Amino acid sequence: MAGIPGVIMSDTSVHLVLSGRMVFEDDISLAQAAHILAYLTGQEHPAGVGQEAVLDLRSETSRSAATPTVSPSPDQPAHPPAPAPAPAPEPVPGPPSTPRELLQSTGAKTNVEKIVAFAGYLTRNDTAETFTVNDVRQVFRRAREPLPGNLNRDVDSAIRAGFVAPAGAPGEFFLTGQAETALESGFGAVHGRPPRQRSSAHGGRGRPTPPPELESLDELPGVPPGMPAFHEVPLKRDRVLWVLAAAKEAGIDALSNRGIEWLTDRYGDGVLAKHVGVHHDALRRPGYVTRSLRDQRLRITPQGEAYLRSLRGRTG
Repeated sequence: MAGIPGVIMSDTSVHLVLSGRMVFEDDISLAQAAHILAYLTGQEHPAGVGQEAVLDLRSETSRSAATPTVSPSPDQPAHPPAPAPAPAPEPVPGPPSTPRELLQSTGAKTNVEKIVAFAGYLTRNDTAETFTVNDVRQVFRRAREPLPGNLNRDVDSAIRAGFVAPAGAPGEFFLTGQAETALESGFGAVHGRPPRQRSSAHGGRGRPTPPPELESLDELPGVPPGMPAFHEVPLKRDRVLWVLAAAKEAGIDALSNRGIEWLTDRYGDGVLAKHVGVHHDALRRPGYVTRSLRDQRLRITPQGEAYLRSLRGRTG
């Protein structure tokens, strides 16, 4: 409004404060406030309106000049809110590993481990979910790695070890969760050894110690004869039963709760020791397991073995 410095008019209400020999404070319309200011300053009545403001006018007794000042309304922020920061860009995926790099990063040594590493190279870099024996053979040649004498037999060994499983189509296979763990953390993680890339940094410290009944175990037991692979058993209760059968096949008659936790974790789906008791109750009722009164270790019964064999072909 011309003639009243610092005032921008609007048709909204304002909070007017007049102080001096007398004090006036009220919420009035901006038009009323303009008329009051015009009267006090001897100017013509304003005709325009503008944005909302709070006017603080003091008389000459309290100020050298009756100059109105404008401050933000109580319900208006003093400063506009800062704009939200732009989302950080998603990281760009790194270049795919070469077959030999996968051998080194996973610590693959045996033919079975090399097959898993090369199959992982195929499924990760060719965006294919399955692979064939011939696909793996080609990667062996590409990596200039000596070809196993009986590749089909070694693929069967990888199946028995729980790393590989047959796919729907004949001659095609896919990697299990246990294999994916090995590709991410190294084969030492699934065999109960420290990951190869961390051994020097930690100096051997922090190595997961197996329970006493498993200290003599050199490698994970394979799939018990006639039974499905570990990853094909969907229920955790039945996976507890499965590791009891696998341990028995390896010459270990019984497992403690901690031994069951340790083994199931190495196969890629750990069952906590504190949860084993619940699964034991569910397996004991149909007679699939017994628990020793002397050391509280669990043993699988012939009925439990028959039950596991019945799951083959029924699980997906």
